Amino acid sequence: MIITKNENFRNTAKPSVNFEYRLRPKTQEEAQYIKYLLKLKGYSCTDVGLPLDITKGTVLNVVSGRRRSRKVEAEIARLLGRSDWNEVVIEARLAVSNPAYRPTKKDIDEYKAEVAARFRERAEQKQRIIESLAPMREAVGAIKNQRR
Repeated sequence: MIITKNENFRNTAKPSVNFEYRLRPKTQEEAQYIKYLLKLKGYSCTDVGLPLDITKGTVLNVVSGRRRSRKVEAEIARLLGRSDWNEVVIEARLAVSNPAYRPTKKDIDEYKAEVAARFRERAEQKQRIIESLAPMREAVGAIKNQRR
């Protein structure tokens, strides 16, 4: 199951216990913080897109959250020394929410666990709703079959 930024669920081919979530920067400040981190490491958006054969505009759209690209997200995370894109976005969220300190690895891991727990809870809620609506769906299907 893939859960997107706006927390809508999208079913994949096979239902699985493991699910993946990819965060997006929500605000302009978060996007600016990610660009700031890249500048601190000596990279520009052009430098990120160059090995991927992607334009600067595409990289900026990914950083600002207007577009999704696993390749660009992975490249930015690699350049910043993070394990995945979610850590980059979480660090930006924590830094923007409280500019007085820079988030530590422990803070990022705690926030990541909290977000994952929320997503799991929503996935379980959706599954319970689907199970509770199953008899109604069967009844509607039977009515539709009678009309044919």
